[in-house]
Amino acid sequence: MKIFHRVIHLDLRSNEKGMYLKITEVPYSIPGKRSTVLATSAVADLLEEFIDESASGKYDGGSSGTLASKYWTGPGKKYIVDLVQNPAGRFLRLVEMHPSRGKVSVIFPESCWLQLKRAMSDMVNLFPQFKLTDDIRVFETNPKTTQQADDQPHVLFTKTMAIPQKRFFFDLAENKFGYYLKVSQVNFKKERSTILIPVGLFAPLLALVDSYISKQFKNPIDKLRFVDSEDEDSRLYHSSRNYFFDLRKSNYGRNLRISELAKSGSRSSISIPESCFPGFKQIIQDAFDKTKS
Repeated sequence: MKIFHRVIHLDLRSNEKGMYLKITEVPYSIPGKRSTVLATSAVADLLEEFIDESASGKYDGGSSGTLASKYWTGPGKKYIVDLVQNPAGRFLRLVEMHPSRGKVSVIFPESCWLQLKRAMSDMVNLFPQFKLTDDIRVFETNPKTTQQADDQPHVLFTKTMAIPQKRFFFDLAENKFGYYLKVSQVNFKKERSTILIPVGLFAPLLALVDSYISKQFKNPIDKLRFVDSEDEDSRLYHSSRNYFFDLRKSNYGRNLRISELAKSGSRSSISIPESCFPGFKQIIQDAFDKTKS
């Protein structure tokens, strides 16, 4: 497909794991540069779903920035599809995150969506077995029926929050030590910070955020310190960790900074803006409810 200043190649391939779609974007403006994403049938379905929803007017009237995002995860990799709008128009951004290949993305301008959908439909008509490839979705998989190695984490759901200049990713996972919520913060400089919140802190964190939302705290800056117990149900790893929760105020408004201090001395922290408190509370509540089901 030729779109303005770029060419997008679609190659349907197969290996011992099944069939996959190789998507390569080659810009005219940068000789020798190309971006390649290896997508499964589930990711192809996700692109088609976004195209159909956009054609139906579901995302009409949105302002500039990311209008919607969808996520898929599987063994060893994660996919993100963003519907983005800027002064030049709308486009779909497909991102593949892989441990060895890193983060790779390709862009589909709105002018090529129907052509992209038609091309993928033709591939399915020629090779129906592509749609029979195992779906990589694991969000709603019952961990009790999933056969995995004990030391491998199992992802129960993935959620996100996006605001100007920053994006948060939430992964509720389980390993042999219990449930935990992995929270990653990515700023506009592509800098990433990640903390792991064990299930034992879900309840006090919910109460803390709820008190901030309802303004039932006494001091402008409220600092709490929780220490993981040595109980297996509430610790994530064998060593304990310290968690600090700071309500801070700056020229940009208030935010909740959550810091994780490991026994080795390493420290990671994220900052949740006040505008995200209700959404953050809902995600923690959903994670808490999921661990009880």
